[in-house]
Amino acid sequence: MEPGAPSIFSPPRCTTRAPHHPRASRTRITVTDAPEQNNFPFLQRTSSISGGMQRFRKHIPQASRTTPPTRISTHPSAATPALRQAALTEMLQRPWLDPAREPYVFPLSNSPAVPGLPVYSGYSCLVCSHILRTKESLRVHMSRRHPETRQPRGRRPANRPPVPDPTRHPVSCQRFFIAGPGCRFFPILPPSQTERARQAATMTTADFIRAQVDQALERVQAADNVANQHVPADKHATEVSPWLELTQWPRYLQGHDFAAVAALGALPDAASEPLLVLFTQSVEQLIHRAYATIADRRVNEFDQIRINTFLQRPAIWDRPIQIYLTPATYRRYIRIWQRLICFAYRTSRPDQTIMLRHQPTTTQLAAMDRMHECGAQLQRDRDSAKGQAELDSACLALSIALLNHPLKGDLFESTVIGFLAALGVDPVKRTFHEPYGYTSYLSGLVKMAQMLVVERAVQMADDGTVAHPADALDNMRERFLLHGVRAPFGWITRRRTYGKKVQNTTTSLGYIYWSDDEQTLSYRKLRLTMAGLRRFVRTEISLAQAALEQLFLLHEEESRAAVVPTLALHKLQDDPVNNQRGWNFLQDRRNRAVLPTTGERWLLDRVLAADWLREEFVQVRATDAEVVWKVPAVDRYLRQVDEFLQRLLVLIHITAGQPGRATEIVSLRHSNTVHGRHRNIFIEHGLVSTVTAYHKGYSVSNSTKIIHRYLPKPVSELVVYYLWLILPFWQSIQQLAHQETAPRSPFLWARGDQCWDASRLRIVLEREAQKHLQTKINVLSYRHAAIAISRVHLKCGGFKRDYGTDDPAFSQQASHGSWVAGTVYARGLQEAPGHVEARRRRYRAISREWHGFLGFETYLGPRKRPAEGEEDNYKGRKRLREYITVEMD
Repeated sequence: MEPGAPSIFSPPRCTTRAPHHPRASRTRITVTDAPEQNNFPFLQRTSSISGGMQRFRKHIPQASRTTPPTRISTHPSAATPALRQAALTEMLQRPWLDPAREPYVFPLSNSPAVPGLPVYSGYSCLVCSHILRTKESLRVHMSRRHPETRQPRGRRPANRPPVPDPTRHPVSCQRFFIAGPGCRFFPILPPSQTERARQAATMTTADFIRAQVDQALERVQAADNVANQHVPADKHATEVSPWLELTQWPRYLQGHDFAAVAALGALPDAASEPLLVLFTQSVEQLIHRAYATIADRRVNEFDQIRINTFLQRPAIWDRPIQIYLTPATYRRYIRIWQRLICFAYRTSRPDQTIMLRHQPTTTQLAAMDRMHECGAQLQRDRDSAKGQAELDSACLALSIALLNHPLKGDLFESTVIGFLAALGVDPVKRTFHEPYGYTSYLSGLVKMAQMLVVERAVQMADDGTVAHPADALDNMRERFLLHGVRAPFGWITRRRTYGKKVQNTTTSLGYIYWSDDEQTLSYRKLRLTMAGLRRFVRTEISLAQAALEQLFLLHEEESRAAVVPTLALHKLQDDPVNNQRGWNFLQDRRNRAVLPTTGERWLLDRVLAADWLREEFVQVRATDAEVVWKVPAVDRYLRQVDEFLQRLLVLIHITAGQPGRATEIVSLRHSNTVHGRHRNIFIEHGLVSTVTAYHKGYSVSNSTKIIHRYLPKPVSELVVYYLWLILPFWQSIQQLAHQETAPRSPFLWARGDQCWDASRLRIVLEREAQKHLQTKINVLSYRHAAIAISRVHLKCGGFKRDYGTDDPAFSQQASHGSWVAGTVYARGLQEAPGHVEARRRRYRAISREWHGFLGFETYLGPRKRPAEGEEDNYKGRKRLREYITVEMD
């Protein structure tokens, strides 16, 4: 082939564009010339004319370039029609392929693909090498052109050889024309095979084989990744999941991408979805308004009971709806309903690429259209109170319409049930949530639905639609808020009941791992040694004692023994049955002879009497002779009190026995109150005990669980010293320096009239553990660790679910049960209401055993006989632990 001759592998193409024309990018003109010496007349050499526009312009007559009066003569578009016509005239003067005639020369079958022509997959006939795109077309071709290859009917005789299959593996092919006689396909080498040939020529055999194997494995891995990202269509008969069979999520989401489905129910992005952000804000305002409606008793107790039960006739023991949840719980529940609204809106958009089969009703679509209009109007006028009210009304209407969806056909026609399927998707693990992690979503939907229905009933009464909210409430409740009614709410409550049953009857995943000598515990990111835990407790006690000594405001020349009153814990008395408001054990008359001072003004009198303390905290203003407290000094002292309370919080959480929940600990009360009745801090035989009645499930069951925990002697002394001497001064200087007039808080960890947030325990525990143990501990991980330690190292084995109150034989002989024996008969004079003596003794034994494990010298106190099972608790066991010796006097 001569230099510069055309090649079948790389025919050049050119694009003719009018300079600076806005549509020039869409004007493509291919010009070819066919020299006589070319051996492949079906391919013409293409010459570029993009640079020859001026040459064409020179040969165009001036008259043909005259622009109409409607155009500007100097604009480049004025010459475009004439340029196009000139280019076509020159092109038509060259020889072209005739579509009516098939080219007589085709590339060889082992030739690479012709650049510029699309590559197809087809099937080649083994008889005539004819190529067709589908197997069905090839079978028709064989029956018409090669009938001799047809398989005879019936069973093939044994002596007759089988007729070969007239097809082979798919081949890659191209063609020059899409119709007419010249549209026949011709085979080519696949692009992948051409690339392999190039690699084989440039690499060694070993490297080439390794590269091909790696590429094959990468293709398999990529295919697996794509398949794993989608919900599988079928399952094996042995793949049994009652939860998924009940929910039918795989059937509903079959073939859809996990991440894409989860994104439908995600919270909106403020940058890309500002309209949905307005919708979520409207949902939050509606929930807060519904909370205020119920809290203000806009519906009475009977209506609150009816909305809280799912049966046709409420039972006598049914409770009103519980709305007093923690702020964190409300935030979590509100997010669930916000995600429901976002899911409903996203899936109703015409441009949505993921098409689920739920079908919104006309009422739902009308409500969403109204929300869209109100949201768009509110975007233009952010300060429009009327626009916000209209959006809230539309959002409430949509919420009620989503609940009022009759389920007469496919259950997944409901938007709510479709959203629950999307909510059950775990996009990270590419699977579905288990029941124990999913029932909280259902509880959130139930609570928000109940509150929104109440709000809708009150709104209808305010608008005059009904005479009283109870009328609308009964109507909506009977339509879609009862068991057995064809509505999404019934589906939710049934799945929640089943999920809780599964949660209560199955075990959770395990993460606890012990070393061979059972002295090192691992739990996820926590690694804790038993010796390290004891050192940690000793360190925290030493730091807490040093912090307490600072609070006594001792001079560097003063000694604690000479200034601070001594404390004899074992002589202190308590009266648990006294329920007088504001009373605690320090006010017991029997303790007046034990405590050297009442403590109410001990530290305050010390500040006012000592010159150096008076100069530090107080001054007399010269202008009006008013006594003014120095706020910087007062604030510095308050910060020191806060630091001491943080360490005391950690110590009580760790040393009291098996750990309670953070909400229980931070809400401990040192004095009686009106609502909480009895306090939570008592003293018994020289040890401070904490008694908690509130627990996690109180808002659901409305029942209390009385749990006793006892503090070791060093921690008990810290608590008593703080309540006796520090707390009165802390309360006094807050009132004197900051003019606080609020009543004194009964909480040990007070913040105004409330208690500390439960997150404070997590923050302090993580900080101290990271500093002194070089590991990460939070409230949950420590609870797992403490229970695991008690099972391995303590005889009690941790808390049981319940404890007997007496020997059943004695109770049966007295004609009553064990529970009645403990709660009714032979009650002790100092047993507080709700406290049972047998349980209290058992809890005390557990706490004392935990104190011994941590290394405290256990103070048993006066008693007639040892607790059951405690006498031989440590018998035969070597005492190799280091005990904590604390000097408090």
